[in-house]
Amino acid sequence: SVFIFAEVSDLISSSDIVQFYIDDPLQSSPPIKVEKIAPYDLQGGTVQNASPFSTLQLSDGLHSLTVVIVRAATSDVFTVEFNVANTQSFLISSADTLQFVGSPAGDQSEQLVIVSAENGQLSSLTLSIVDQVGADWISLSASNGILPAGESFEFTVLIDSAGLLEGFYSAKVIIDSDTQVRSTVSVSLSVIQPQLLGIPAEIGFVTEENQTPASFILEVSTTNRLPADITLSFSQPWLILSPNSSTIAASSQLNVVLSVNSAGLAPGDYSGELQVTSPQYPSVTALVSLTIQPSGLYTLVISETSNRANPIPFGNDQTVFGSIYVFVEPETGINQVEFYIDSPTLLNAIPIKIERVAPFDLAGTDSIGTALPFDTASLSDGNHVLTSKIVSTSGEFLSVSSFIVANEISAIQSNPSELTLFSTPTSNAFSESVLISTTDGFSTTASIILQ
Repeated sequence: SVFIFAEVSDLISSSDIVQFYIDDPLQSSPPIKVEKIAPYDLQGGTVQNASPFSTLQLSDGLHSLTVVIVRAATSDVFTVEFNVANTQSFLISSADTLQFVGSPAGDQSEQLVIVSAENGQLSSLTLSIVDQVGADWISLSASNGILPAGESFEFTVLIDSAGLLEGFYSAKVIIDSDTQVRSTVSVSLSVIQPQLLGIPAEIGFVTEENQTPASFILEVSTTNRLPADITLSFSQPWLILSPNSSTIAASSQLNVVLSVNSAGLAPGDYSGELQVTSPQYPSVTALVSLTIQPSGLYTLVISETSNRANPIPFGNDQTVFGSIYVFVEPETGINQVEFYIDSPTLLNAIPIKIERVAPFDLAGTDSIGTALPFDTASLSDGNHVLTSKIVSTSGEFLSVSSFIVANEISAIQSNPSELTLFSTPTSNAFSESVLISTTDGFSTTASIILQ
């Protein structure tokens, strides 16, 4: 027995009527149950408890349950499938769904399905494709086979998108057995023109004069997850691309680091086009902009105390830990400050703090005017970027500071941790290497002492 019900949600209200149908998705016969008030149970019941629905009244195998939600002016229909196995065990597939992506030009791909029996029983299997939308794009490596007792049976689902129009295609693979309840694998194929992914239309850098903004990483991949050769080029010399050409491996991505060399550039706005080309895919163009602001207008500073005493400039990969007090100086002329963590370009970014009244503290200000602490433990150890967007009476300015969080206690480690040397009076001199490193990856000064 099972307890099945339609739960009150955004789709079902307590004033709706719910009709249940078994193996009748088109509702050609009267429903087996009509529930006019919540809770909406397949077998009825009370407000506190549902009555059980006995699956013994159904044959072993695949069945469907259709739920019709009747409202005053509209209705919705939902159908789900389920297997009954009161006298037989189930066939178990390694995947219930398989998803493929292809292009109209034709991509071939395949995925393996492993079938086993719930009770380990010997079975004779028959494989078929049903409910196929679109012709001649799916095939199976086998149409039948033997599932040995206590073992598994493997077959491959093969896809070929050649000749298909762009769109969504689906089918079901049915695995039938003479002794087990069948298993069903849903297969979908999305046919789209192959494209390069991970390249935004616009990329922006902001920095102060004689400063270097944080790098930006492109994560380039392909829609069909096939290998691709790509080349990147930029129209201005201030943008450095690393690498500027490479190969994207199948089902992988290529990380390209974009960094700025602003040496010799005066304050102002600069821009250029980033071209990403590939012989296998259409080219993609991104607009890259660089804003250099005069130095010294507004600065992010850090103090060891909440009263902001003795502040020093914050950034340039400064290492911090625990609670810190960071704020903007000077305060004059500022209407609002927005603070962002790890969003140096502010592209689709959400500020972690907005300050509209001086003093402009990263973590806010308490009722007596002292700075609230920012807990660096909320960030992972490693490199981060703090950006402040400053709205002043004379315009908008950005201040970007890079810093390193180091809350975890670092330790020196050696590989190997133990070293045993053997020698005899007649042996020649020899050596063994020991790799010394820190657990957090940061540089340090160490001494080696033999005891």
